Amino acid sequence: MEVIYREVRCYAVVVEMQLLMGLSATTFATAGMVADGGFTDLKFESAAGFDRGAAAYWWTIWGAAVAWQMSFLGTAGMVFLTTSLTGGVCTAALLAVNVARGVVVYGDEFGGVKAPPPSSAPPKFSPQIYSHRRPQPLIKINDLTNQIATPFSI
Repeated sequence: MEVIYREVRCYAVVVEMQLLMGLSATTFATAGMVADGGFTDLKFESAAGFDRGAAAYWWTIWGAAVAWQMSFLGTAGMVFLTTSLTGGVCTAALLAVNVARGVVVYGDEFGGVKAPPPSSAPPKFSPQIYSHRRPQPLIKINDLTNQIATPFSI
């Protein structure tokens, strides 16, 4: 996406692109669920499997869909404004925060499938932090030819 966003000059185009991708994915997923009978399973699950009732089930589904779209839009904005590496680093850090939030707020058990995301997040974003803290090569101006010379071209 970073390569595509290099040609884009305003965030409105990024939002339009995300809107089209979201609509395409929703259309494709809806067609698959209609073909496979997935909506029947959702009706059964909302009635029998969700302890807070069918209305709360559907509000949860819609809320999760909106939250995911906002997350995708935020990641696209991060890639648009910086780089895809920074977007990936922020996503990895957010994953660790979400796991911790689930453990603290909902009292989930920490272990099994929840342990790897937080433990793997620091190795993912530490190279990014290091690359911003290491000294960059100096750029020198060559007075004789009025050209900018880097240490690699001297």
